Amino acid sequence: MDADRSRSASVRSLFAYLGGSPSPYHAVANAAAMLHEAGFDALDEQQAWDELPSAGYVARGGALVAWRCPEALAPHAGFRIVGTHTDSPNL
Repeated sequence: MDADRSRSASVRSLFAYLGGSPSPYHAVANAAAMLHEAGFDALDEQQAWDELPSAGYVARGGALVAWRCPEALAPHAGFRIVGTHTDSPNL
């Protein structure tokens, strides 16, 4: 039963996101708000970054870049990059 409730909550959350994201700009604003709530730091792409937070993001218009780096990342550790777009067709 817990798995069913969790799936239902996830589906409702997805539908709320899609309903509130009629354009790429809305989708990025909503995703940025979700990242902020999850503890990610917003960075300004036009400012110098003295330190990169372990979890951060940059949002501009219809574009969003976010990352999370483990605290104890080995110098030769691999990493994953995931990309998507929200422009055509719109959500």
